Amino acid sequence: MDEVTERIGAKLLAGESVTVVGRPGTGKTTMLESVYAQLMSSVSPSSVLVLTPNRDHADVLRNRLAVPRDAVLASAPARSISSFAYGIARAAHTTQTGDDLEFISGADQDVFLADLLAGHELGHGRGPAWPAEITAEVRSTSAFRTEVRDFLNRVMEFDFGVRIPAPSAGGGPEQTPEFVFDFGRSALDRVLEHHRDPRWEAVAQVLEEYLDIMSMPGYGGTDSATVLARAAFEILREPAEVTAGRAWTFAPDVVPTVVLADGVQDFPAASWGLLEQLRERGSALALFGSPETVTGRFHGADASIIDRSASDERFTTVVLPEVKNTADELVAVGDDFGRRITTRWGLQHMPRPDGAARTGESADGIEPVDAGPQQGEGEPEPVASSPDKVETHVFEGAASSYRYLARRVTNFVEDGHAWSDVAVLCRNTSTARVVANELSASGVATANIMQPLSIDPATAPLLELLARTPDFDDDESIAAQALSLAGSIYVRLDPVQIRRFKRVVRKQFPAAKSSNSLAQALRSDIDDSSPPGLATISRMLHAAAEVGSVDPHEALWGIWEAAGIADKWQTEVLKDPESVANAHLDSVLRLFTLAEKISDRGGFTARSFAGIVAEQDIAQDSLAAQAGTDDLVQVGTPSSLAHLRVPLVIIAEVNEGVWPNPKIRGGILGLDDLSAVLLTGETVTSDPGYHSHAKRTNLREEGELFYTALTRAEEHVIVTAISDAESNPSPFFDVLAAGTAKGTQDADGYAITHEDELLPLSLAEMAAHARARLLRAAADSEQETAAEDVEEWAQLMAALSATSSTVDPPERWRETEDITSAQPLYGAEDLVKVSPSQVESFTDCSLRWFLTRNGGDRPGSLAQSLGTIIHAAAENYPQGPASAIREFVDEEFKTLDFNAEWERDREHVLAMKMADRLGEYIKDSPGEPIGVEAQVYATGVDENGQEWKVTGRLDRIERTPEGIRIVDFKTGKNTPTGQEMPRHAQLGVYQEAINSGSITIGDDQVVDAKAYGAELVFLRYTKQKKREQSALEIDEDPGWARDLINDVSGRMRAAEFPARVEPQKCMSCPVRTSCPAIGPKMLEDS
Repeated sequence: MDEVTERIGAKLLAGESVTVVGRPGTGKTTMLESVYAQLMSSVSPSSVLVLTPNRDHADVLRNRLAVPRDAVLASAPARSISSFAYGIARAAHTTQTGDDLEFISGADQDVFLADLLAGHELGHGRGPAWPAEITAEVRSTSAFRTEVRDFLNRVMEFDFGVRIPAPSAGGGPEQTPEFVFDFGRSALDRVLEHHRDPRWEAVAQVLEEYLDIMSMPGYGGTDSATVLARAAFEILREPAEVTAGRAWTFAPDVVPTVVLADGVQDFPAASWGLLEQLRERGSALALFGSPETVTGRFHGADASIIDRSASDERFTTVVLPEVKNTADELVAVGDDFGRRITTRWGLQHMPRPDGAARTGESADGIEPVDAGPQQGEGEPEPVASSPDKVETHVFEGAASSYRYLARRVTNFVEDGHAWSDVAVLCRNTSTARVVANELSASGVATANIMQPLSIDPATAPLLELLARTPDFDDDESIAAQALSLAGSIYVRLDPVQIRRFKRVVRKQFPAAKSSNSLAQALRSDIDDSSPPGLATISRMLHAAAEVGSVDPHEALWGIWEAAGIADKWQTEVLKDPESVANAHLDSVLRLFTLAEKISDRGGFTARSFAGIVAEQDIAQDSLAAQAGTDDLVQVGTPSSLAHLRVPLVIIAEVNEGVWPNPKIRGGILGLDDLSAVLLTGETVTSDPGYHSHAKRTNLREEGELFYTALTRAEEHVIVTAISDAESNPSPFFDVLAAGTAKGTQDADGYAITHEDELLPLSLAEMAAHARARLLRAAADSEQETAAEDVEEWAQLMAALSATSSTVDPPERWRETEDITSAQPLYGAEDLVKVSPSQVESFTDCSLRWFLTRNGGDRPGSLAQSLGTIIHAAAENYPQGPASAIREFVDEEFKTLDFNAEWERDREHVLAMKMADRLGEYIKDSPGEPIGVEAQVYATGVDENGQEWKVTGRLDRIERTPEGIRIVDFKTGKNTPTGQEMPRHAQLGVYQEAINSGSITIGDDQVVDAKAYGAELVFLRYTKQKKREQSALEIDEDPGWARDLINDVSGRMRAAEFPARVEPQKCMSCPVRTSCPAIGPKMLEDS
C-alpha cells in the first residue's frame, strides 16, 4: 500500500472527505480497492458503502473488493447509486405506509407516458393545450416521448424535489418546518410564474397526471429520475441523532461511516443531493472520477459532482498524474485527444502539451501525487510515432469491415489472449448490435447485447403477431406474415431455404401465385407430409387470429405455446448456459413480465400493447444471470463499457454524422432553457451566440465519448470507418489517422483496407473457398494436375459438409441445377443496342452488367439524386452565371428527403460546393458550348456482320478550334487514374460514335461533326478537377474504340456472362451476393 492510499484512508477515518481525480488508467479504481482493504481493518464492513454509476460497474467491482471472509453484509459490497437510493426510498415508504414501492424502469416509464398521451388524443380526459407546431403526429412519436421524459426528469430531480412550506399562521418561532417531497412541482411553478411558455404549461399538466399514476397503490412506484431525489429527501428528514454508524429509523442498516464512489463523472447530477445528505450525517466521502469520460449525459450525468467537490473547501482533492499499465504510445494518443476536449485545466490532471502541468505544481486544495516523470515533461513521444499501437482502417463497405475485424480478433486470441481481452465500442447501441451479430456469425465469442423488445429476434415476431391479426381470407397478407415467421428464429429458414419452402408448398398446393398456394396451405390441415416449418407457422398464425379482446399477457401466452419452442430452448440452455437460446428465453421473459404488468393495470388490448412496445428504443431490464460469461468479447457503447479496460480495443464505424453525432438534443420542448431558468432564472437560447456555443458543447460531449472509448485500451487500438456513396470517415477518425502508419489518404482518397488481407476463419468462409476451388479445378480439366486437384478439394469439401449441416453438400449446389436457358441473349440477326456507359460497365464485369440490367440494381441513392440536380443545373444554365446555378441547385435541393436535419445541412454544403465548381468550369471553359444533353447516334457491324447501334446523351459539347470536344460531368467519388484516360471506355465510345455517326441537339438539329478529344470534369473534389482524353486519331491505335464496340456488342450476345473479380469494385457491387466468384477471389493467393 503506497503513501497516498494510506493518507486517503486516514482522512476518511478522521471523517474528512476526498476527491480523487485522474485521467483514465491512472489507477483510481485500484486505489479505491486499496482504500477499501485498508478500511476493513478499522471499521465494520457493513459501514463502508461502495457506489458506482450502474449495475455492470458494480458487478465488476464487487468481485474485486477485499471483503473479509467473516463479514456479514445486508447487501452487496458494491452497488449502483440508483440501487442504493431505491433501497432507502423503498424502506422508508414501506415503514411509513406498509406498502411496497415498485421501481419503474425507463422502459416502463415510456409505456406509462405513451398510454397517457394516447388517452389525450382519444379524448379521454382534458388534455393539455399544446402549441400548434407540436402536432398530433409529433406527439405520437417515441422521440417526442423521450423529450417529455427528459423534461419531467429534469424537473423532478431538481433540488431533489423538496419544498419547505412556510410556518402556518400562529406558529411559534420554535415550530419545526415540515419537509414535503413534491416531485419538483414547486420548482416548475416558480419557472412558470415568470416564463409562461405554452410548451412548459402543457408538460406541467402531463406531470400532474403522471404523478397521479405513480401515486396509485399497487399501480405506480418511483422512477429512475425521482429515486435519487426521494432517497435524499428521506435522509434529509431523518432525526438529527441518526448519524454515521447509527441505524436508520426505517431500516436496521446503519448510516455508512465511509462512502467510496467510483466513476462519479457518470453519476447523475441529482446524485449530489444524496451524497451531500450522507455527508451532513457524518459520512466521509471519497469520490473517484475522470471528468473527460462522461458517458451518461442521457440520464443527467455531467461531471458536476467532481466540479462541486473539487471547489468545496471541505474536500481534499488528490490528482493522480501517471497512467499505468498502458503502452506509452497509447498514453500519448489519449493525452493528445484529451487535451482537445478538456475544459478543466484547473484540476491539473491533464498534462499540457508544453509540459506546464508538472508534478509539484498545485492550486489551493489540490494535492498532486509525486509519480515521477509524466507525459508532457522532457521530450514526449508525438502522436505520429505510434503506428504499431494505433491502427486506422477505412473500408468500402460495412460487411467487409466486419469480416476483417472478426479475423483480427480471432488472430489476437490465437496469439494467447482471451476473448475477454477484447472490447468493441460503437457510437450507438443499434450499430453495436449489428457488429456483435456479424462477429458472432463469423465465429467470435461475443457477449449478448440486451435489445429493445421491438427488435429482439425472440420477441419481435411475437409482437408482430399481436399487432397485426392474421387474416386468412387475404392471401397476400397472410402469406407475407407466414414468410416473415419462416425467416424468424421460431422456424429458422434462411433465404435459400425459404425459396425451396415456397416451391415445395406450391407443388403440394398448386395455385397461380406462390402467395395463393401458401395461403391455401395455411387454410388446410397440416400433417407429417407438410413441408418443414409449415406446422409451426400455421399454429402461431391461428393462435394470433384467436387473440380477440383478451389482455396482452393471455394473448402472448397463447402464441408462445403455439410456437412449441420452449422445451427445445430449455434443453439447449441446460446443455450450454452460454448458448444463444439463453438470451432468447431471457428476452421472452422480459416481454412476459411487461405484458403481465400492463395486463394488471388494465385498459390495454393486445394490439395497443404491441404498438407501444414496438416504438420503444429502451431495453427492459434483463432477468438472466450474468455469471459464466466472462470469456467473451464485449461489444457495446462507451456508456455500457466505460468500466472496462482491456488489451485490445476496436472502435468501429467512426463515420461522419455518426461519431460525432451533430444532433443537438432538447429542442422541441426547450430543455436547455428550462435548465437555465431552474438554475439562474434566465433563458439562454435567445442569446445570439447560443447556437454556436451549443454546437461546440455537443462536439466536446461527443469527444468525451470517443475519448472514453479510446482510453479503454491497454495495448492496442483499431479504429475503423466506412467510405462509400453514403458514408465518409469523421474528423475524429482523421485526428487519429494522421498519426498512424496508414495515414488518412492516398493519392485520390482514403487508403482502403480489404478483408482479404487476412486468411478466412469461419467454417462458412472456408467452405465457400473450398467450393470455388473445387469448381475451378473441375473446369480446368486440361491441366496436368486437374484430377489431383479435384480429388483434394472434393475431400476437403466432403469433410466440411460432414462437419456441419450449415455447409451444403454438392448435390444441393446451384451448379447441379438445370440452367434456365442455354440460348444466347441476342441472335445473330438481332440489333444490339450499346450505350457508352454500358460499354464501361460491361468491360468491368459482364455478369454485373447482365444482372443489373435485369432488375439487380439498387434503388436510387441520395448521392444519385444530388447528381441529378447538378446535371440539371448544367443543362439549364450552360452559359452560367454561377449565381443562377447556385439558386437553381438550392431550390431543387429542397425537394430531397432526409432522415435528420444535420444530414440535410451536410449534403447542402456539398451541393453548393459542386454548384460553385460547375460555375467555375463554365466561366473558365476554353470552348464555346453548342449543346447540352445532346443525343449521339451511330450504327455499324462487327467482323461477323452483326449489327450494333450506339446511343447516348452527352452532358455538354463544346466547339474548339480543333473540333468538337465532349464534356462529361462527374459528381461521384470515384476518380480514374491518369493512366486510364487514353483508353477510357466511355469517352472513347462517345468520340467514335460522333466520328462515325451524328449528334442531335435539341429536338431536330442534326450535326455532323468530328470529335477532337473529351474530358471528365469532377465536381465533388477540388484536388483533381479534370481528366482529359486526346482525339482518337492521334492515338497510336486510332481504331481502338471501334474495336471495343465490336467486341462488347459481340459478347453481349452470349449465353454466358462470366464475372470479373476486382476486390475494390466488388465490395460496392449491388449484386455481389449473387456472384459465384467474389468470395474465393478475395481469398485467393492469401
